[in-house]
Amino acid sequence: MKKIKNNIYVLYTLLLSLLIILVFFYINNITPFGSKDFTVIDFYHQYFPMTSELINRILNSKTLLFSFNGSLPFIRNLYNYLSSPFNILLLPFKNNLSTGFSLLIAIKAVLASTTICYYLTKNIKNSILSIPISISYGFSSYYIAYHWNIMWLDGMIFLPLIILGLEKIIKENKSLLYIITLSISIFSNYYIGYMICIFTFIYFQFFYLLNYKFNIKIFEKIINICYYVKKRGDNMSDDRKIEVINGNGDDLEISPVYDHLDIEKPNTEKKKEIVIPKEKKKEDKDVEEKDTDEEE
Repeated sequence: MKKIKNNIYVLYTLLLSLLIILVFFYINNITPFGSKDFTVIDFYHQYFPMTSELINRILNSKTLLFSFNGSLPFIRNLYNYLSSPFNILLLPFKNNLSTGFSLLIAIKAVLASTTICYYLTKNIKNSILSIPISISYGFSSYYIAYHWNIMWLDGMIFLPLIILGLEKIIKENKSLLYIITLSISIFSNYYIGYMICIFTFIYFQFFYLLNYKFNIKIFEKIINICYYVKKRGDNMSDDRKIEVINGNGDDLEISPVYDHLDIEKPNTEKKKEIVIPKEKKKEDKDVEEKDTDEEE
């Protein structure tokens, strides 16, 4: 009971987001309340038949390495489109995948709202604000625009838990939550997974700088390194900056790289242009015509 009381806003968010999506399904006549579904665009042409093939292979104990139904290297499609752990919820809907997909899309929106609320309750003192923020996150424009890319929705669920795990590493030196959630996210869909990795890296920089004492010596060292790299880069046009070092460490000999290459240096001398006056050209032409007449 104590855990439920401590996470009461998380429970409220879960129930409210579930109510919102069910009302939306009912009003718009979406299965299981009607005949409409989400099988549009790539969902209809790719994800739906691929998932149907996956369920068929799992239930009939067939190999996941290859398939003659649509794609020979089936494992490639498995890692790209079908590796979400939530796909196991589709097994009871093998004869009605449209309903299964609709419910799965709804479940992912509810879980995304729930996980972000759980994260916010750990960081916001007035936790009641976490409810509207979490609902907005779960039904954000990203979800509305890409709900039919069902494998991309997993990132919305795992991202808050990944960030919470990252903060636990910094604050409490506990890494288990971070490792598990990030691993599942990457396995679920590597495309969204590597984007989460980039975001996590950027978030870590800001979180650490804003919450911990800034070390000016480290900052000065970074600035000096950046200045040195820039200075070397500005002088790269000078061939003496490309150097070869010889020696055993006691007496070092540094020389330009050209001294060690048995190649001909490029000729930088400009060709001289010979200008012939017009009068001289005319005299030469008259002489040539005269010689031609004499020969005839």
